[in-house]
Amino acid sequence: MLGEVQRTVDDVVVIVRGRLVHASSLAALADLAEHTTYVESPDRAVLGALLDQQGWAIASDGAGFVVHGVEAPTIGAVAHAAALELHALTPRGADLEDVFLRLTHDQGKGGGSS
Repeated sequence: MLGEVQRTVDDVVVIVRGRLVHASSLAALADLAEHTTYVESPDRAVLGALLDQQGWAIASDGAGFVVHGVEAPTIGAVAHAAALELHALTPRGADLEDVFLRLTHDQGKGGGSS
């Protein structure tokens, strides 16, 4: 649903239980999102070890990995420095649904401050 929002609005207001929890431009809301990057290599074990050595949050995803909070150029530079061949290095961008859920989660449980 928020994909449609991205294509049609400039500004966003998030209200939970009658309380304003966020108001900004759509671009500013997107800045709150954690970027993810998909990466794969023919040497999956070496790639996994390299990503793990960096201390990055990674999740296995088929033939490759999803790296949370790290942009593609940073991952590419680390792989290049390690002389590791990559077959995919794809930014997945910001997920506005995650931002929305994070903004509304505590508020929806009544956990907001008064």
